[in-house]
Amino acid sequence: MNKIQEQKQAIETNTNKAEILLLVSTSKGGFIYYSNPDRLVWEINGPHLLGSIIHHMVLDPRNNKTILMAAKTKANGVTIFRTTNFGKTWKPAENPPHNDKVKFAHIFRIVPGHKSEPGVWYAGTSPQGLFRSSDDGKTWDSVDGFNENKEILKLIKSQSEELLKYQKLHSILINPEDKNHMIIGMAHGGVFESKDYGESWINLNYNLSDSDNQNPYCLLSHPLNHNNLFQQNQAGIYRLKLGQKKWKHIGNALDIGDFGFSICLDPYDENKIWTFPMAGTDIWSRVCPNGQPAVYCTQNNGKSWYRQDIGFPIWNAWFSVLSRCMITDNLKNTGLYLGTTSGSVWMSNNGGNNWRQILAHLPKIYSLEIGYINH
Repeated sequence: MNKIQEQKQAIETNTNKAEILLLVSTSKGGFIYYSNPDRLVWEINGPHLLGSIIHHMVLDPRNNKTILMAAKTKANGVTIFRTTNFGKTWKPAENPPHNDKVKFAHIFRIVPGHKSEPGVWYAGTSPQGLFRSSDDGKTWDSVDGFNENKEILKLIKSQSEELLKYQKLHSILINPEDKNHMIIGMAHGGVFESKDYGESWINLNYNLSDSDNQNPYCLLSHPLNHNNLFQQNQAGIYRLKLGQKKWKHIGNALDIGDFGFSICLDPYDENKIWTFPMAGTDIWSRVCPNGQPAVYCTQNNGKSWYRQDIGFPIWNAWFSVLSRCMITDNLKNTGLYLGTTSGSVWMSNNGGNNWRQILAHLPKIYSLEIGYINH
């Protein structure tokens, strides 16, 4: 059995008998939904912190118990909440991520650390900053190697004030085989890599231009190969294999255009990618083209794409999908999930060939995450 087969078997063993959690972060609170592996019925837990802005929630896969939530509340401001009882009680961080020189607009991303470091978490902020917790989210420290890096600081400070609300560190990728190896993606700044636990950083923007291409919205590494990177940026969909030093534009064969915020990857197939395109007009309308929502899929790393729209409204549906609102689960018949700006969640359990709406009438959705509980 080769390495990829072993990883696939481990994924299936850990998830196919588990209860599934769908964590939905919205502009007015957090919602947690539960289902069994059939994924036919979803039971609700929440809302949590109703009325507060929730950018991200994630269940710790190392203990399947701790949930961290990136929130902006009236009482606590921009902070991170923690629960170990699935939302019965939430406690704000004793010392949340902060910067004495700048006020954060929000905390955009929370990521569990390496499996060898239980209790370690990372957080990405807006404007761009990287923070680490070593006590399960109670207190947070600056990753100074990133936050004080002269090249990165120059990138951040060179951006105009009108872009401040868009500046964010949105992606933190930890190599599952090496806790010291991490890659980050940030809007207005691009992609950087560290091989020494965040002490020093290498610019991975390579052939990408300083404007559109260095403004990624979403950066992913493949679960089967951490060296295989994908990003959706302002100019399209790109792929990089670490060591090649060149990003390849793989979305240019998409006939409708590869403008958009989100992409997701098949956990069992390195060649299969999904995207939800948006209308690429001069005014950047941020809605699906012609009011006809559809997912597009490639099974050959972008050489060709095909449309998947069965189940979606056929016209007059003017929603879009933000950068962290398109995800997959790890079940054998991979589930795909879309969270929309109009507050609905759509699901497919057959690789995107058919879609059904599983949730509706929520506030604007900022992110989706999947978790598993083994009983």
